[in-house]
Amino acid sequence: MNIISQNSNKNEKSSYYKKTFEEFISNSSLAGFVHLGAKHRLERYVWYLVHMFSLGGTLYLMIYTWNNFMKNPTVTTVEAIGSKNIERPMPGISICSLNKISRKKAEKYAQHLSTISGVPRDDIMKNISLLGYLYEYNIPPNPEQIIHFQNFLEKYDSTPNGYYNTTERLYQLQPTCEELLTECKWQGRFKNCSDLFVTELTMDGYCCVFNYVSQRSTVKISPVVIENNYKPIEFGTRSILKFTIQSNSSDTFFTTLATEAPVKILISLATDFPDTVSGGLTEKILDKGTEKILRIASVKTITTAEVKKYPITKRKCLFRDEVHTIFGSYSYSNCIMECKISSIVALCQCIPYNFVTVYENENNQYFQCTLADLTCLNSYSNKWMTLFPTDYEGNELEREKLDSIHCSHCVPSCSDDRYDVGQEQILVSFM
Repeated sequence: MNIISQNSNKNEKSSYYKKTFEEFISNSSLAGFVHLGAKHRLERYVWYLVHMFSLGGTLYLMIYTWNNFMKNPTVTTVEAIGSKNIERPMPGISICSLNKISRKKAEKYAQHLSTISGVPRDDIMKNISLLGYLYEYNIPPNPEQIIHFQNFLEKYDSTPNGYYNTTERLYQLQPTCEELLTECKWQGRFKNCSDLFVTELTMDGYCCVFNYVSQRSTVKISPVVIENNYKPIEFGTRSILKFTIQSNSSDTFFTTLATEAPVKILISLATDFPDTVSGGLTEKILDKGTEKILRIASVKTITTAEVKKYPITKRKCLFRDEVHTIFGSYSYSNCIMECKISSIVALCQCIPYNFVTVYENENNQYFQCTLADLTCLNSYSNKWMTLFPTDYEGNELEREKLDSIHCSHCVPSCSDDRYDVGQEQILVSFM
């Protein structure tokens, strides 16, 4: 009796579910569902197959769409409406003299070395220009001279620690900002050039820098930036910087370009260490006897905070507070520069003069690069000017891999500013 009652209960439940399903499909507004209750078995089977294929296709499209979304979960849009000039920081501006060694200062240095060594001043003057080759890692016509002169410098001009201070000596030999700049004007008012510009190291050596902000304690900050609470100055209706270059061709002793132009201007993000390899730098040459007007337009990339939820491999960018570099907060340009400096130190076992203040030299493990390291620096100079593409996965570019630096850990910044620089040039006649 118990077995019979259990079977009857199962039959009643199955009959109940069957009737409920038949009632659902007969009253459903979903396309094709009513045919699932057709009287003919073949018709019902055909419609069951149709719905199964439809369900399978829907699931496939959902999975395909989701996978495509996860491959590139971010969307870039261009928006010009609503942006304000005051929201955009001005770039860092570096004015770099192309005359890297002042003739007057070279003569003074040669006289000093002549006094303590007994070597004729004119002989020393011929060799002082060799120090200029440290700016671009070139080799002089007579390579054997560099070792001989470096030994001479270490003997008669070494520090108490016993090594030659290249950074300090190049600083003392270069024209100062006071000698280079005059008639500085900011926001329509004349200012002391020393209130706007400070002497700071860049990829081009010592330059007169405006609006450069760094988290490193060794960096000099100009008074105008200090007044702005150590933040980059922002664009505004009166954000006009004017200055006059004092060109003294008679003081030229060693130049990095075969031109009569006195200076080069570097334009980059105010918080970045400017360098051409990273692509975040614009260079302009100011010709002698001209008035040049530079118009700077800013292109800002903003990434919403929600993007942080995605892994870096998916969003393919980094926020400034996610990774720390030797320059401070993260940026693509600073990451490439750190990668480049690490490569130089690893290959030549020395620190170039213009990176001494930024490289974390623990326990003074490495000395500054001198003329004795010039051969090594020259042999890899092309390598450090070329960045190998991080998205290349083939095996055909083996030679290019050797002749470039690999910085696969450097990804673009999630939020960034880029600057387009236009220029107008006016010839100035002197009566």
